[in-house]
Amino acid sequence: MGPEPESTFWCGSAGGVWSVGGVWSVGGVWSVGGVWSVGGVWSVGGVWSVGGVWSVGGVWSVGGVWSVGGVWSVGGVWSVGVVWSVGVPGRVEPGAAYDATGGLLMPDIVDPAVGAYAEAHCTPPPDHLVAVDADTRERMPAFGMMVGLMEGRLLELLVHAVGARRVLEIGTFTGYSALSMAAGLPPEGTIVTCEADAHHAAVAKANIQASPYAGRIEVRVGSAVDTVASLAGPFDFVFIDADKANYPTYFEMVLPKLSDGGLIAADNTLWSGRVLDGSDDSTDTVALRAFND
Repeated sequence: MGPEPESTFWCGSAGGVWSVGGVWSVGGVWSVGGVWSVGGVWSVGGVWSVGGVWSVGGVWSVGGVWSVGGVWSVGGVWSVGVVWSVGVPGRVEPGAAYDATGGLLMPDIVDPAVGAYAEAHCTPPPDHLVAVDADTRERMPAFGMMVGLMEGRLLELLVHAVGARRVLEIGTFTGYSALSMAAGLPPEGTIVTCEADAHHAAVAKANIQASPYAGRIEVRVGSAVDTVASLAGPFDFVFIDADKANYPTYFEMVLPKLSDGGLIAADNTLWSGRVLDGSDDSTDTVALRAFND
């Protein structure tokens, strides 16, 4: 008998090892091109997937976010019980998960695929913001506190839309948000940004100095309550993105310093949905509910 054509579809068994059209089964464990399946649970080189959720030795990953027994990690920062938020280093909230610095992180509340699509259709960031983003992700365990491209562009738009000349920011982190807002200012526009953490402030100052807006953004280090109290208005735009427990205080302090037609924007007001959880009576969640009300 001559050789079989390459396109032949065949079914055969070699000692109980079955193949249907090149799809192999050993005792009911199936392989397609070396990708194995047990009851529909797939393995590539021993890395298993259930419905596209992958596991290495029982450590699971959804879109590259890993979980050990339900303890999740984003970029090596772990969360217990998938309770994420942003807080102040050194303060512990019941049921929350902290990074290596004692700061809390917050997960995406938007489908990552939708977020990626939106970013792909957003105006790309300038080189100095690309550098700030990369450096923050590399050096800061709590890099999730950075506003990022989408929110940065929104802040720039809001500053430009209200025609702001003086901007006040409460919560600098590494300077991404301040630099984003600076792009929406006219040439004479300025920003005062408040940062309680001396290390964050030092990083932000270096990032600002390396940008086109050096000299137009002033970083004030220390308690934002004290800093805001010392500032004279009016401010055309205020962005609040600091310790959540003081949101109501910050709002009441900046309101009299707001110019006619000015705008106040506050980050994290939905708190990844925790404001809707009646059983969550943590300090930050309670403060954000009060702020929203």
